[in-house]
Amino acid sequence: MKKNTIKWRIFKYNIIAISVLLTLTTVVFNITIQSYIENDIKEQLSTIAQQVEDTALFRGPDFCLLRDCKNPVLCREGKTIFPGKAMNYSGSISS
Repeated sequence: MKKNTIKWRIFKYNIIAISVLLTLTTVVFNITIQSYIENDIKEQLSTIAQQVEDTALFRGPDFCLLRDCKNPVLCREGKTIFPGKAMNYSGSISS
């Protein structure tokens, strides 16, 4: 085709229009995907942070020594740490 014909001019403008639309579609798609991924990552990090905070603030069972045992035993109700002496929750030891 010659560069001065009407067909060439129409073909040239169509190619330019298709190129511009393809470029615009690519840019908008990339911006949308980037925004979606950033929001998704923020939600995931927020969920993980909430789970870590809940785990850190969870109060586990009390550790103590039972009167009859010489080794530390996990118990919820025992309050003795030394044989014959009881320890209250304020931290003082009584006989």
